[in-house]
Amino acid sequence: MHTYLSFSNFGRALILATGVTLLSVPRIVQGALPLDLYIPAALIGMILVAGAATAWSREAGMAGLFPHWRLMVTGVGIAVMISLLAVPIQHAWIDPRTKTALAATGNAHLMALRYPGTMGGCVTVMLWSASFETVFFYAATLSFFARLTNRLWVAVALTVALRLFVSMQQMSGTGVFDAIVLMLVATGVVATAACLLFAGTGLIPTMMLAAGLDLHLFLNLPASPP
Repeated sequence: MHTYLSFSNFGRALILATGVTLLSVPRIVQGALPLDLYIPAALIGMILVAGAATAWSREAGMAGLFPHWRLMVTGVGIAVMISLLAVPIQHAWIDPRTKTALAATGNAHLMALRYPGTMGGCVTVMLWSASFETVFFYAATLSFFARLTNRLWVAVALTVALRLFVSMQQMSGTGVFDAIVLMLVATGVVATAACLLFAGTGLIPTMMLAAGLDLHLFLNLPASPP
């Protein structure tokens, strides 16, 4: 805890949190949330969260936020490969079922947030995934559990379990009751891959993976009129 509370760690967390918050602003705007409330709240909350990643990202044998460049390049290559392989699976199999489940809620805003109708909207989702979701759900959470347990596989399991729990709460809160098993399995697979990539190659490849796994959104854009 001394490392987490140190002034130097606060400085690192502030830098990371500021970057994450800036990348998250378009998503806050997309969600029609009040900027004067949510931007400061996101920054303060992210400082507290990011501090876990900056303090403990080398626990349990993990590589750290920014390891040697060769590791990061390798991780980026892995992230790109996984993302490209996932696109046809997501588009042909997962997206139709997810769209049907979201449509059944009758919540058009929820559908628009999950499947934006513009290229700018898709980029916004990618930035959100690469920044806030990556740091919150993977970098910080995995670092915290690694520090707590000193066992990487236990930390990964706990991180994935937390991600699944949050997804279940989100689906329950928005009235999504169809295709739950499919969405949870997909979430669990992505979370596991992100955790392992972060543990082995650091933050940048994990951000690339999170963004790359949203590439399928571009294939769901409405067709332009002739």
